[in-house]
Amino acid sequence: MKVILVDDEPAARGLLRDQLEAFEDIEIVAEAKNGVEAIVQINDHAPDLVFLDIQMPVLDGFDILPYLKERPMIVFCTAFDQYALKAFEEQALDYLLKPVEDDRLDKCLKRVRREWAKIENLGKVVANERGLEKIVCQQNQVHLVVWLKDVALFRKEGRYTLAMGLNGSEYLTDLTIAHLAEEIKDPNFFQINRSVIIRKQIVRSFRVLGSGAGELTTADFGSFSLSRSRVVDFRAWLQEK
Repeated sequence: MKVILVDDEPAARGLLRDQLEAFEDIEIVAEAKNGVEAIVQINDHAPDLVFLDIQMPVLDGFDILPYLKERPMIVFCTAFDQYALKAFEEQALDYLLKPVEDDRLDKCLKRVRREWAKIENLGKVVANERGLEKIVCQQNQVHLVVWLKDVALFRKEGRYTLAMGLNGSEYLTDLTIAHLAEEIKDPNFFQINRSVIIRKQIVRSFRVLGSGAGELTTADFGSFSLSRSRVVDFRAWLQEK
């Protein structure tokens, strides 16, 4: 079973790592010291299980969940007990308090193994249903957290997606347009075609062409084509308050 440890405290990661090494079916494939690293490592390694701290700088343990391309089994591991209800609302398998006692960890892993067997039979992990509020992007090979409220549009850019800020800043994310369209719950965003998701605030005008497709203009970001199949929904979306 492939496992990733996420905790901003090196001592806590080290202690849990030592405890897990006693179990032959556990392979620790990566560790992360913050939420941004966690997203990269989890999406790169596709682990079966993540031991996830909650209180971390910038992105906490709950914040990272919408960015995961596939949801692994999650065990929250924290020094605080007040997040237990929210953890189980997020379909966590278990909630461990640090420092984790050996017998409690053993009990947790028995539960994990039972769930893992079910997942293998189903062939998939439970889908992530939380909406995105922050996007993990790259700029000059540095990972940054960009708030959705600061994004003007998303546009397919080769194998990446370009996130363009309202202030003109440009960032790259490896989240696809299709994934973003599914995960963004903010009604101010609309997917106008296969390659572009746009914020209502920047739309200045649009017209329907003879072909039935549309064309819209923005104040600062140029013009975009609107898929014919999206014209009716787009018109309704513009009129929504």
